[in-house]
Amino acid sequence: PDKEDIATSLDNIAIIYYEKAGTQQDPDSSRFYYDMSIDYFLKSLNIDQEVDNKDGIARSLNNLGEVYLAKGDQKIAIEYLEKSMLVAKKIGQKHIIMGTNRNLELIAAELNDFESAYRYHRIYSSYKDSLFNQEKSKQITEMQTKYETEKKEKEIIMLSSINQIQELQLSKNRYLIFGLAGMVLLIGVIAVLFIRQNKLQAKHKEIELEQKLLRAQMNPHFIFNSLNSIQRLILESNNDDAYTYLQKFSTLMRKILEHSGLSAIPIVDEIALLKLYLDLESLRFENKFEYHIEVQDELDSLEASIPTMLIQPHVENAIHHGLMSKKSGGKIDIGLKRSNGHLVCVVEDNGIGRKKAMELKEKSQTNHKSMGISITEERLKYLNAKVGRSLSVSIHDLVDDDGNASGTKVEMSIPLEFEY
Repeated sequence: PDKEDIATSLDNIAIIYYEKAGTQQDPDSSRFYYDMSIDYFLKSLNIDQEVDNKDGIARSLNNLGEVYLAKGDQKIAIEYLEKSMLVAKKIGQKHIIMGTNRNLELIAAELNDFESAYRYHRIYSSYKDSLFNQEKSKQITEMQTKYETEKKEKEIIMLSSINQIQELQLSKNRYLIFGLAGMVLLIGVIAVLFIRQNKLQAKHKEIELEQKLLRAQMNPHFIFNSLNSIQRLILESNNDDAYTYLQKFSTLMRKILEHSGLSAIPIVDEIALLKLYLDLESLRFENKFEYHIEVQDELDSLEASIPTMLIQPHVENAIHHGLMSKKSGGKIDIGLKRSNGHLVCVVEDNGIGRKKAMELKEKSQTNHKSMGISITEERLKYLNAKVGRSLSVSIHDLVDDDGNASGTKVEMSIPLEFEY
């Protein structure tokens, strides 16, 4: 076995001695088992330090702090717990940070240092809530899936019940055939209207499900790359930037969760999401591009909302297909203004252009299709039918004075003052 496995085995033995000590009635026996536990935890710590296993080091230090706390030696316990927390913070091990702060809170309370106990309790609670929210988000997703399944089952039962009622009505007294014929005709008209309405609702639901599917496909990839970029900053000891981008990443994830069930969000929220997304993508591509967002002053105070996920796919497309092939000097300009009751949004990049991007795509072995753009086009068709007004998108190829491709310009026009 490798040394990390040996360290893990020593940890397990130490835990057995620790738990054994807690069951002893005789103080001498209890101390003996605590000392055995400490001995094995120290052996595990030495191996973890030898192979530079940061996670194992943080765990062993925390375990030693717990044993000394149980023995009543608060001073040594504090030393080990504080060392554990320093290592855990460097590697982002939230469970260990939460545990060390809980143990430090207990020690501070025993020492009647209630101010420190309160401070440690607040830190412990914040990490506990963070870990709880992750689990809660997973449970919410499972509940939503269960709800949708039960809803479909109820719809099937309802349709089955309607069919049974119709069959009973048709089997009634034949002397009422003319009356039944009129009733069947009426039921037929209602059924046609009902089916037509259901088709419209089903189409709406289908588009929403496609949008959720897109997020489910895109988010894990985006999250993985963002976390890799943040990890790179940490490994480069660029902790200030890593903390800044980690804050932006967590804010973006929280806002996506908050807006996931909404069909429209305020303009200012959409702009904030764009900024967060662009900051993280800029980090991911190591600042190969810069961006600028110009917002008309009156939009800052406008309370109008726009459909979600209409602008971001075009920004993503500009980065991945327009700027990705440029070594440096990439630029994206985004402008938003109000004009004739519409929000006019312009996304302009200085990338390689659509023609060159298509050529590179055809040569690439991975023929990736932009789901964001195709789903956005479907949503525009649906929204135009719903609002009875024009939501339009036009794409223009930009060229320089010599006629060479110099980027792409996307113009969107979205009606305001409408309940989407």
